[in-house]
Amino acid sequence: APRPSGEGKAWLSPRVQSLAAAHGVGLDVIAGIEGTGAGGRVTARDVEAFIAGGGAPPRIEMSWAPLSENRDERVEPLSRVRKRIAENLTRSVREIPQVTSWLEVDMSGVSAF
Repeated sequence: APRPSGEGKAWLSPRVQSLAAAHGVGLDVIAGIEGTGAGGRVTARDVEAFIAGGGAPPRIEMSWAPLSENRDERVEPLSRVRKRIAENLTRSVREIPQVTSWLEVDMSGVSAF
């Protein structure tokens, strides 16, 4: 597959990406297929042939069963104060950028003093 200049990844069309996702095939695997499209691009037919040839990993079905039927649970409405706290915390996470800042300082001169 062709590699755009300055990038290490092959360009894959949205159709190819969705087809790969539908069959559980990673885009890194698809990018390694020898493309038959214009300029060596991977086409939907290439992906279909790859999958038909047994190249796709088996799909794993997941179930979302409850952990336990015998758990003693109850749902209670939030008090006005708890509801307000939850609203403010949710709003802060949604609106305020979450940033971590690090500053490395050489303190060897200070400790020698």
